[in-house]
Amino acid sequence: MTYQALAFFTGLFGSIHCVAMCGPLLLALPFAKQSPLIALFQNLLYQSGRILIYSFLGFLAGLLGIGFAMLGLQQALALLTGTILLIAGLSSYFPGRWDKSFFGTKVISIIGPFLSRYMSKPYGAFVAGMFNGILPCGITYIAIAQSVNQSSALSAAESMFFFGLGTLPLLLITAVAPLAFKRLKAFRMLVPVLLLIAGSVLLARGFNVSIPYVSHAIASETAPQCN
Repeated sequence: MTYQALAFFTGLFGSIHCVAMCGPLLLALPFAKQSPLIALFQNLLYQSGRILIYSFLGFLAGLLGIGFAMLGLQQALALLTGTILLIAGLSSYFPGRWDKSFFGTKVISIIGPFLSRYMSKPYGAFVAGMFNGILPCGITYIAIAQSVNQSSALSAAESMFFFGLGTLPLLLITAVAPLAFKRLKAFRMLVPVLLLIAGSVLLARGFNVSIPYVSHAIASETAPQCN
């Protein structure tokens, strides 16, 4: 599996979490008050702004990864990010964890009206999507942790771009079919599983363990090639 495919499927399956957490914000935007064609266009503008920010964040993460690689710390970076994701995934199964519902209520109630007012401008949906892209999100953190371990800043940006594409289908469905939002909230339990899988892949990478179709060892990527 290429890193683009891994990023895409992280976004696709992780978008169940995105729908549960950001669904209220998406449904608060006044798309439904417009004609179906205009509403679809506005939704695509909104999602384009979000994916653009994801790609930019990936580019920045890639620059950070290059710095670690130049210092010979690429394996350490993979081990660190993998460990953090594993801890985050495991902590979800223990009581007393941080209540993520705060994000879905307090933060959305503050930002939602602001973004709704922005929609009156021609470029409002695009700007609103960009704001959405910088909101705290556990699935986005998984994708960034994957992208920071890419071989270049452009590869990292491409990884986040495919992650954004993966989140697109369910978020568009939620925008046009609000009932899907309520149905998908029950699947948030899949998020810890994604954290554990991503963390395990990064740890394998850090320990130079090559997993066919999933991850290549760092040493094999940096080894000199013989003609």
